[in-house]
Amino acid sequence: MLNLSKKLALNNIKNAPSGAAGYSNVYSLNFDGVDDFVNLGNAANLRPFISGGITLSIWCKWVDITTATSRIFSSGSKATAYNGISVSKNSSGFLSLNTGDGGGLSSSNRKTRKTDSVAISNNTWHHIVFIWGSENSATWGIAVDGSPVASSASGTGGNTVYNTDDAFIGKRLSSTNAANGFMDEVSFWNKALSLSEVTAIYNSGVPTDLSGESGLIGYWRNGDTKGPLVFPTIEDFSANSNDGTMTNMDSGDIVTDVP
Repeated sequence: MLNLSKKLALNNIKNAPSGAAGYSNVYSLNFDGVDDFVNLGNAANLRPFISGGITLSIWCKWVDITTATSRIFSSGSKATAYNGISVSKNSSGFLSLNTGDGGGLSSSNRKTRKTDSVAISNNTWHHIVFIWGSENSATWGIAVDGSPVASSASGTGGNTVYNTDDAFIGKRLSSTNAANGFMDEVSFWNKALSLSEVTAIYNSGVPTDLSGESGLIGYWRNGDTKGPLVFPTIEDFSANSNDGTMTNMDSGDIVTDVP
């Protein structure tokens, strides 16, 4: 099983977020697998300078997992050199998290964590969490539906992650590997969440309000609360106001298929 260290498992223990009054999850975004994406911009607080860790939490539902590699989220991941972070699903339904220091594609400049025994199923909502612990730390990995998954790691670098490029939901910087399916409730954190915190966010398969949580860099609810009326803006419900922009999409891509 994935090694989320005792330090992460025991620190920051908390109950499930209570949720603000009036919270409800009604909308998600439908990505066509061709060129749809959300541009989150390049605000400084979206650049993952890692010292105490980062976490990405997202709900996904793929239409066809056998399609080519599908990028879920990226922040500064170039085609020619890993820098920042990039998370994706491959054509077998396995997940991967890449981090890099921008020095190139060799193992000395990047690190990869990937699932190797747990595949994501078609047409099913899954809660996926990608965790990078800290510099030279083994406390990072992937959790699916509230539980750590079997994984393997490669590469020795990726310890100093930086970038000045845009962050995206649904693609990488090079415009390749477009997402094919639905995404919802994307949250990006400037700390490595503990396993208990991951389980709380999963909340037995029901998304819950995260807007008041500490360490939250961005929180994009992908259509809530105004539905198609919000197009093309995807509001950031964290305190940072890093609104995203739907690109190559239309208001009909804000749909009522939700976890």
